[in-house]
Amino acid sequence: MANFGEIKSFGDIKDWYRMERPYIAVFQVSCRDHMEDGVRFAAKVYDGEYYTGYHMLAGTFVEVEKDIAESRPELHRESPGAADPDELLCVYM
Repeated sequence: MANFGEIKSFGDIKDWYRMERPYIAVFQVSCRDHMEDGVRFAAKVYDGEYYTGYHMLAGTFVEVEKDIAESRPELHRESPGAADPDELLCVYM
């Protein structure tokens, strides 16, 4: 895949079609450096067990949720499992 890194919208990812099992994991940010910049949430794109390198940073969960609903409406929100880290808020699959 190309153009890895921070994205403004999940609609910016041109190679979704190449992913076999894409999903977006949404985390609450605990790093003080990011929090001082107003970032409270990070959403990372995975293909199966592999992190693709794409991520979105946001100040509110609503920003992340709205972008996913608009750009990837086929993904549905799921709750984290018992073995997942506390920072994981949800997964869109």
